[in-house]
Amino acid sequence: MKTALRRGRARGAILVELALILLLTYWVAPCVLTVGRAMRQQMLLEKAAYAAASRMASLPRLQMGKVASYQQAEAAVRAQVLAQLESEHVDTSDLSLAVVCDAACGVAASLPQRIRVSMLLTVRAAQWDGLSGFLLGHDGLLLRTDVVLRYEN
Repeated sequence: MKTALRRGRARGAILVELALILLLTYWVAPCVLTVGRAMRQQMLLEKAAYAAASRMASLPRLQMGKVASYQQAEAAVRAQVLAQLESEHVDTSDLSLAVVCDAACGVAASLPQRIRVSMLLTVRAAQWDGLSGFLLGHDGLLLRTDVVLRYEN
């Protein structure tokens, strides 16, 4: 009789422990997935910004010295960044991209020494998960990256 009672209590303790572990997993798993998703998007954002900056830094002097050809190259870089991020399934609806030169870009008299590509991206919560929305907040998580390269030409 005592062994049956002990066995019943042990089963109850196991069920309580299982319930606590499942509850903890229910709360921790979305947090880990959200942080992993944000880190992945930050890495992809940095990779795209570096590719854009290196493309702009390698423009020929003639193209960098004319306003129209510089604007055409900047538009091509924007399209390249969008295509690269969308191929990795990153939501680019909240993407902000800026290409900044230390001197006036597109002016033949003064070529830039440095080219900076700045990108901002807001990571929104996944629709299936209320806890990620709580973690990221109503406005989401803002990711920012800046890449500065010397103009080599």
